[in-house]
Amino acid sequence: MTGAAYAGPSPAFASHWDGLRWSDHRPFGDRDGYHLADVTATGGRAWFAGSGRDGGVVAEWDGQAFRHVRTGIGGGLGQLNAVSVKDGQLWAVGSAGDENAPQGPLVYHEALDGRAPVRQEVLGIPQGELTGIWQASPSDVWAVGFSHCYGDDCERPLVMHWDGSAWSRVQVPLRIGELHGVAAVGKDRNDVWVSGVDLDHRNQMLFLHHDGKAWTREYGPQLMTDASAEDDLNRVNRSDLAPVPGTSTLWAVGSVGAGTDDGDPEESFVLRREGP
Repeated sequence: MTGAAYAGPSPAFASHWDGLRWSDHRPFGDRDGYHLADVTATGGRAWFAGSGRDGGVVAEWDGQAFRHVRTGIGGGLGQLNAVSVKDGQLWAVGSAGDENAPQGPLVYHEALDGRAPVRQEVLGIPQGELTGIWQASPSDVWAVGFSHCYGDDCERPLVMHWDGSAWSRVQVPLRIGELHGVAAVGKDRNDVWVSGVDLDHRNQMLFLHHDGKAWTREYGPQLMTDASAEDDLNRVNRSDLAPVPGTSTLWAVGSVGAGTDDGDPEESFVLRREGP
């Protein structure tokens, strides 16, 4: 579990469950201005992604302590929203920019054996942000997010694919909306699922599915709150999904509500999708 404390200087924290109890850790000590957004774990180690005073951050937990903390990724306004580690490859995604340049999707890649140079890249999509990443292999990586824009309900979905040599943008059947999470189910790495919100159906969680050939979309149930159906408090604000290993079942989580820094309320939800 990751985040930042909202009392005092708001230092970043991570909480670890050892089977009996939770213990809290602060990878950056009491320094403020840091936030951890995502975590992934394998082989008794964990990797965290977030943002700091001078850009995106990546930190590694070796089972005893934090080490190999990387800071300043993507420049002064850089932030990392999601991280994935598999087969010795670390990928993290978010957004980059500074006061004099438009924001764009940020990708950070590192071979954990140190045999390849660390690489960070800002993709050429102005105002783009990536919020989820999943990798099948070093030559098959998916990242999702959206492009910011000005005006009401004008966010554009963003799906990117890495083929081992370059990133390319993938078109999906969605007019306006945000994509948040990505994963694959079963043994077929081409069976890719993406979670998010379609702003034409804002009160339902969106699922995009790629079967290796084409995209389709479906929706979860209506998620009503005390607000009216048209109220922004009924919008799916965040979402993510995870497959049950060895099956085609998906668990999905998210929240409904504006979710702004002004303190607007959010209501959490959990969905389960059984495979065929």
